[in-house]
Amino acid sequence: MNALHFCLATTLLACSQTAFAQWQWVDESGRKVFSDRPPPAHIAPHQILQQPRPASAATQRIIYPAENGSAPGAVIDPKEAEAAAKAQALKAEQEAHKAAEAKAQEDSKKEEAQRKAEEAERKKKEQEVAKARQENCQRAKSTHSTMQSGMRLVYTNEKGERSYMTEQQRQAELQRAQEAIKSNCP
Repeated sequence: MNALHFCLATTLLACSQTAFAQWQWVDESGRKVFSDRPPPAHIAPHQILQQPRPASAATQRIIYPAENGSAPGAVIDPKEAEAAAKAQALKAEQEAHKAAEAKAQEDSKKEEAQRKAEEAERKKKEQEVAKARQENCQRAKSTHSTMQSGMRLVYTNEKGERSYMTEQQRQAELQRAQEAIKSNCP
């Protein structure tokens, strides 16, 4: 009976080691993950912290869950898994590079649109200034011709009374109109 108990205990002990096999790895967010199942295929081998030892030396392959269209429970060689992980990391890096290029192009388009809007605003302001200068030029020329006409000119003084313009006032207004013509007319 003791031999039977010994054989039974030895068998249970051998089976229990594989039953309590634990995987430990670091996921994308940096957390440690513990599981009785292998990590997903996108986890790089250097991220696997602990894996169960094979029951025998003949067991050198790891069974990963189905991903990327492979059959459920497909057997994958660790070297193949590492190569697949590297390929996936390279693909992710290329996608990140493409996203960065797309963002750079989008930023460039926004800057170009902003530059065009600023240029249009500047041209609009220049046109407004040119229009105001043209109107000022016409008013100054009109005032200049009126002052040189020799007609008697009437204006309203500070008291609200109508008064005739003196020759000195006429010359001052004529001088002011000539300066306006010089500064506003091309």
